[in-house]
Amino acid sequence: MKSTSSDRKRLVLVAVFLFGLNVLLILQFYKIQIIQQEKWTQGALAQHQKIVVETFRRGTIYSNTTVKEGHLQEEQPFVLDVLKFHLYIDPNSIPTSEKKAVCKKICQFLNKADEKPIYQEFLKKSRSRKIAVWLDKDQKNQILSWWRAYAKQKKIVSNAVYFVKEYQRSYPFGAMLGQVLQTVQDIKDPKTMQAYPIGGLELSLNNFLKG
Repeated sequence: MKSTSSDRKRLVLVAVFLFGLNVLLILQFYKIQIIQQEKWTQGALAQHQKIVVETFRRGTIYSNTTVKEGHLQEEQPFVLDVLKFHLYIDPNSIPTSEKKAVCKKICQFLNKADEKPIYQEFLKKSRSRKIAVWLDKDQKNQILSWWRAYAKQKKIVSNAVYFVKEYQRSYPFGAMLGQVLQTVQDIKDPKTMQAYPIGGLELSLNNFLKG
């Protein structure tokens, strides 16, 4: 009888222990799925999705360079947005053994004699580093053409080098109308992506040009 009573006590203790574990497990599930649902949902999405802000064009200023009745001449843009590209790398996705070679080749495309500043970006523990700005379409295509073949050969993820497009203000007549048109800053509002006009028509017509 003593042995049976002792066994029963052990069984009761084991049952209570298992019941306690189940309660803790249920509470943990409740915490994760109900209380912290938003946190874990955002974390899961961040692993599979990337938010890229799509930039927009600022308005164009047109004029007629000659006076004609009815303005029959084709409109001449005095200021417009030109599509450019910023070059980014994902240092975490580029193997350490390949970083110097990739950096050297990119510097050749960018005509950069000093590789050190750009190579420092390759050494950062980051998923995204901007290493060049305002590249034109030809430069972008040259780099991508080389990179796709290189990444495939070295078995590196293709999006370890990528581009983000942005529009840059262009003035076809240069400084000729500079005092009238003025310009905008290259740095834009990080939230609205609106340009900061400095003066002239860019500033006075900003409410129309910013869209």
